[in-house]
Amino acid sequence: MASNKYRNFKVQTLQRGWREYLLNRTGIESQLSNKKTVVIAGCGSVGSRVAEMLAESDVDKLILIDNDDMKTDNIMRHYLGVQDVNQSKVGALKNRLQQNIPELEIVAYKTNILNWLISQNSEQLSEIHSIVLATGHPPTELEVCRRLYTYDTSVHVASGWLEAYGLGGHVLGFKSNKDACLKCLYYDGDGNPSNYIKTSLFSNPSGIVLSKNITGCAGAFTAYGSVHAMKTAVIIAEFVIELKTGLQSWCATNKLPIDYGLEATKHHEAALQNGGYYSQPLSYIKVAGCSCCST
Repeated sequence: MASNKYRNFKVQTLQRGWREYLLNRTGIESQLSNKKTVVIAGCGSVGSRVAEMLAESDVDKLILIDNDDMKTDNIMRHYLGVQDVNQSKVGALKNRLQQNIPELEIVAYKTNILNWLISQNSEQLSEIHSIVLATGHPPTELEVCRRLYTYDTSVHVASGWLEAYGLGGHVLGFKSNKDACLKCLYYDGDGNPSNYIKTSLFSNPSGIVLSKNITGCAGAFTAYGSVHAMKTAVIIAEFVIELKTGLQSWCATNKLPIDYGLEATKHHEAALQNGGYYSQPLSYIKVAGCSCCST
């Protein structure tokens, strides 16, 4: 009988690639509740890394919210790269994550977190496991927290931010219908409202400009590196997965505020004495007269 000859034939190996199987391969049991939708507000250097880690955890759905486009100035501390420049951050981040994990549901909104929140009702928010605030804009995040307290449902919130020069970072976790919130951090030791967050690692009596500006750069930016962003993102991801509450601060141990002409605070001293990490429960953060969670 005539035989058929096949050229350039390559043997392919079948591999199991569905998401449930791959998650089981990590050996980590799911720690999330039945509500596995996570909102990430702010998809910059911190938020994009949080999205990366949560995409590889037991999250069913990510909602990405950011109004900015990717710029070349961002690539040295962002999950996205130069190939994503001039695309919306949420759109490019969604595409990149789904290339790696096709089964993950991702919804991208190129808008402000406040606009998205206004469009939600209590029933819709009840489906949310956690909201990550990584906008880097305190007024926006404070307003988000205030609005969340007006809903009848409870949502876990994890807010993360960085100090200048990579001196440290903070993550605060709390429930939106419980006592103690982000606003509580904006009161001084006497319980009076303040424009400055009381957990800062340094004070700036000389009024040193903390932001940097480079010739040709679109604008000023806060100086910190990719490692600092990822370090904070890891803590945020842990807070989300484990529904942690309280304040977790970290500080650099190889450089001090004084190196930049700044004065270290008691919060910095406490973190430094504990190997660079300092945790406080919500009971230590709560301000009885807080205009957000005490009303």
